[in-house]
Amino acid sequence: MVAETTLIAHECFHWWRHRNYFNFKRTHENGTEFAFRCNNRTSHFGSLLGGQWSDEDKMEWQAKTIAPKILMPRNAFRRKVDETYKLLCGSNGLTKLSVTSNVIDVVSDFFAVSKQSAAIRMLELGYQEAEEYCGTDTTGNERTPRSNKKGSTAKYHLRPITRIQAFELYFSNDLLKAALDTGAFHFADGYFVLNDSKYLQTNASGEKTLTEYAKKHLTECALDFSVRLVPDGLMHRLPSIMYRSDSIFREESTFEANTQNTELFNKSKDFEKKLKRSQATAITPAMWMKQRMDDEHWYETTFEEKTKLDKMNFSRVQGGTHKFTMRPLVAMGVGLCLDVSEMEEVLSLGGMTFIKGDREHEAYKYLFTAFYGKDIDECNEFLRKVNVPLLGTQQRL
Repeated sequence: MVAETTLIAHECFHWWRHRNYFNFKRTHENGTEFAFRCNNRTSHFGSLLGGQWSDEDKMEWQAKTIAPKILMPRNAFRRKVDETYKLLCGSNGLTKLSVTSNVIDVVSDFFAVSKQSAAIRMLELGYQEAEEYCGTDTTGNERTPRSNKKGSTAKYHLRPITRIQAFELYFSNDLLKAALDTGAFHFADGYFVLNDSKYLQTNASGEKTLTEYAKKHLTECALDFSVRLVPDGLMHRLPSIMYRSDSIFREESTFEANTQNTELFNKSKDFEKKLKRSQATAITPAMWMKQRMDDEHWYETTFEEKTKLDKMNFSRVQGGTHKFTMRPLVAMGVGLCLDVSEMEEVLSLGGMTFIKGDREHEAYKYLFTAFYGKDIDECNEFLRKVNVPLLGTQQRL
């Protein structure tokens, strides 16, 4: 029954999305095709991104990818998985990992799909516990070694990301924004990792890098940026003819509210509470900055080098009463290597805050997480790339 259900969904998708391809071939290229024939040749595909796939390869790949999603809709599937985990873990103190095999049994029976398909769908939706069950041999629902999991979708999860790519997601994704704004994560080696010596270390150049433990336990400490393939080029302009010989796919980074990201967000909220410092409302932002600069033994030349601000701004800091605007304060915050909670504290003393939805404000706030510890020049290079005003000597107010 499982095989028949999957096959029906597979063929229905071909009919729904691919019949126009054959109509086009028949009417424009004198083609004789009247149906799509699936065969063993399409079970092993070439390099899609390299553009080596035939039209039929691409159509077969899409049907094989989409059919399980038709049979296991995102919301209904998540509800069933969560309910099953809750039932099996119960009050017995069992971990999710220890009962995952049984969860896969239950949901595969419920949705009438193979155990491998259920495991892969769980992994796609963020249940990292299912990763070891995504191999090709699932007869006994045993875990398969990582070296044999080339057919799983695990490679699309926990992918490294650049700071620029992450900022575009940060600007539009509320969960990512909330997680990074706690100040609990530092960027290292392409990942946003919990700021803990268990996961982060400082190399000889002063750069934050992942510890060996973190590299082997990314699901424990790193936010999960996944990658999906999306159609590009002609496929956007000709939606009714889905596959052409010159069509290509591109990788797109995503950030979802899956189990891993939700759990890490909850951890980061606890971390945020520890980071919070009591705010002294009787002082001004200039007085706060002066105290920190004194602690760091800053002189006028240090100030100019670290902030790209001029001597006038340094004198105003020493006076303690000047009402600085946001940009100079952010420049000072970058120079002093403040974390996001400290920067927000300084702004609040001056009656300011980073405004959600304001690209300039969001970019400045992002500096204190993704670029924590980086100098003003590197931060300005990022601001230049995202078209946000730079920090520096042009600021006189």
